Amino acid sequence: MGRELPGRVFGYRDSTMNDSLGAYVDLLTMRGDRASFNRFFLFDIEGWNVPRMWWQRTVEVLQLGKKLADSDAIDAAHVSYLPDCHYVLTTDKRFADIAQAAADTPGAPKGGAVVLVKPHANGWLRGLQTTLSSLPAVAESVTDSSDSVGRYSGHR
Repeated sequence: MGRELPGRVFGYRDSTMNDSLGAYVDLLTMRGDRASFNRFFLFDIEGWNVPRMWWQRTVEVLQLGKKLADSDAIDAAHVSYLPDCHYVLTTDKRFADIAQAAADTPGAPKGGAVVLVKPHANGWLRGLQTTLSSLPAVAESVTDSSDSVGRYSGHR
C-alpha cells in the first residue's frame, strides 16, 4: 500500500518490474495464470538474479529507518537503475546515504555509484562542475545484457 498510494495521489506509476522483466518475459501472459505467477515469484526467482528489484526493495527497507519523505518511492525507483550506469548524481544527502548503505550490504549486486553534489558558494552549476571534474574517467566497454550486473564497483 505504501508504494501504491503516492501513485494514486500524485500520478506516479512504478514501472520497475516492467522495465526489469518485461524485456525477457511476457508479463501479461504470466499474470493470466495467478497460481503460476505466484509460484514463479515466490519459488523460482533468486533475488540476486534480478538486481534492479534487489536495489529497489533494499532501499525501500532502508528508508524505513529514516524519517519519511515525499520522494521515497521515486528514490527507490531511481536506485533500481544503478546496474545500468556509472554514476547517479544527486544533491539529496539522505538518498545518497541510503544508497551507500545498500551498496555496503554484503553480496549487493554491483552498480554505478551515487555521488553527492555538494553545495558550492558560487551556485549549483559550479558545484556540479566541481563534482564532475573530481570523478575518475570511465573506461568504455562493450558488454552484452547478461554482463550488465557486476560491471562497475562504483566510485565511493
